[in-house]
Amino acid sequence: MDPLLIIILAFTAGYWAHSRWWGSVAAVLVSLGGGVLRDVWLGLPLWVLGQPQYLILAALTGFLASGVRFPADTRWVGMLLLVLDFGASVAFGVSAGERTFALTRNPEATALGSVLTASGGGFLAALIGRHLLSRANDRGGANEL
Repeated sequence: MDPLLIIILAFTAGYWAHSRWWGSVAAVLVSLGGGVLRDVWLGLPLWVLGQPQYLILAALTGFLASGVRFPADTRWVGMLLLVLDFGASVAFGVSAGERTFALTRNPEATALGSVLTASGGGFLAALIGRHLLSRANDRGGANEL
């Protein structure tokens, strides 16, 4: 089930990207970032390092999806992508909750692990994307860190 969920999240992230490079980066961040954040928070080894095919799958899907464009009059495509993205995020959140509960036996940690996994990748992509866009639009150095 993980490969299907990764493809869905990577496709939606890549589809909304403005360049193929950012499509690949956003796809990896969105589809794998939440799990990485969860593993770091729990002090576990990063599962994505043991499964490099998922990293390749996410990057390739995002790269290909960033070149896909539907006609402007098909508003249902955006709604379909939104629903698929939501469903995949929820599925990852549920599986993360099960994993977190099995490790901690703590309901609060389980809830946090679920939310972190379900929304962490999108948060990372938004944070990094905003930083990259602000640096690209900065002409006078006002956004220096």
